[in-house]
Amino acid sequence: MKNGQMLGHGVYLSDDLNISKSYAHSTNSWKHSCIGRKFRCVAVCEIVMHPQVQTQQDSKTRSQVFVVPENYVRVQQVLVWSETEAHFWSPFLIVVVLYFLILVASRYSRSLKT
Repeated sequence: MKNGQMLGHGVYLSDDLNISKSYAHSTNSWKHSCIGRKFRCVAVCEIVMHPQVQTQQDSKTRSQVFVVPENYVRVQQVLVWSETEAHFWSPFLIVVVLYFLILVASRYSRSLKT
């Protein structure tokens, strides 16, 4: 048994997002990321109920913890959230705003000609 494997070997899942978030450590992103400098990820998974799947209920939160062998887990979605503020005026956003202003200006100039 390795450090932190309270219920044995396998993938640890919970039906409570707050429990999963507490185990998702923040990591650094690339310098110009639109989601910010630090972020966390949590996978939303589907599990196959099998005799090898262990469950334990937390008496305080009433949530369940599942210990699942890797081949009985399928990732459905990945949730990503920022720990820090993103750069609002990223180069991509500036290009989109300028493009929008050019479109508005061209429509306005066409309406003046008619």
